[in-house]
Amino acid sequence: MADYLITWVDYAVDQYLALNSQVRSRLDKQLHQLAQDPTRDASYDRGTDHWSVEFDGGQGLVVYIANQQHQRIVILRILHLG
Repeated sequence: MADYLITWVDYAVDQYLALNSQVRSRLDKQLHQLAQDPTRDASYDRGTDHWSVEFDGGQGLVVYIANQQHQRIVILRILHLG
């Protein structure tokens, strides 16, 4: 199966760019895994129809929408405690 296409909302891009390079590198690894399987190790919120997954040893969280039919992921928010 082909990887999912990952797209970003502008706000999430700004959050990504604000991370230091080491954290961005760890997030990039998580995003690579998401592109292969957006539900692995993720939590689903039925009320908002959003998925979330931790990265960087639980210090960070990615909130996103996953569409299986079109194999697309939209990154909505990046949160990091560091």
